[in-house]
Amino acid sequence: MRTVVRSALAGLVLGIATPAAGAQSFQAGKFTVTPVFGTIRWDDASALANKQANESGVFTDNKITLTYGLTADYQIRQQFGVGFYLEAARPETRGDYFPSLLLTFPASAELRVVSQRVTVLMYGIQGSVGHDFGRIRPYISGGGGAVTVNADPQQSDRNASFTHPQFQIGGGLGFRIGSRTALRLDLRDYVFTDWDRDQLYPVNRDFQNTLFPAANGNPPPEKDTVHNFRIALGFSFVPRASTEGNEPDESPEE
Repeated sequence: MRTVVRSALAGLVLGIATPAAGAQSFQAGKFTVTPVFGTIRWDDASALANKQANESGVFTDNKITLTYGLTADYQIRQQFGVGFYLEAARPETRGDYFPSLLLTFPASAELRVVSQRVTVLMYGIQGSVGHDFGRIRPYISGGGGAVTVNADPQQSDRNASFTHPQFQIGGGLGFRIGSRTALRLDLRDYVFTDWDRDQLYPVNRDFQNTLFPAANGNPPPEKDTVHNFRIALGFSFVPRASTEGNEPDESPEE
């Protein structure tokens, strides 16, 4: 009985560790497309919110920002690929990082914390290096491009948009589930450079609170380089058009 169990376990391990001939997902001369879905934690100095504001405008509760994206890589060799990436998120801004909105009336004044939801697009070109260990493929990846932030047109006096340089570095693990498909766990550090968080504030200077500075928030110091950490799951596949003429011949020999 023990011999049977040992043989079964050995067969299972061997099946995971040893890929079938011609069944590797990352073959030279092919494209690999990977939709990704994950979450990102913004640098505290960026003024993009990791916390959610309550009715009083105080940011107290943790907030998860989802990300959606797509990468497409061309495998120059089995271990090395180059391609592009695009990822998007819809975070809120930290209104308490900026002077409050000051509304004055004949006999009173009112202060309001103003946040807005923005669209963040991260895109560029990248390269990756990986190696297959059976069905498992660890890899590292890096690239560069730009980050574009689009403000909420309902809260801005114009369709504000700004773009800054951006680069990313990270890595992960792939697990092959078919001859042309794999699952991925992907970690990235998206680094925004020349960052100016004041561009996220939609309130005109004429209406910003300068009369009562003690009533404004106490944000962390500004930084022109911010690190934003993202974790995501991906589903990689080789498009059928990329495999035509290269599929292994799996017909039985005569």
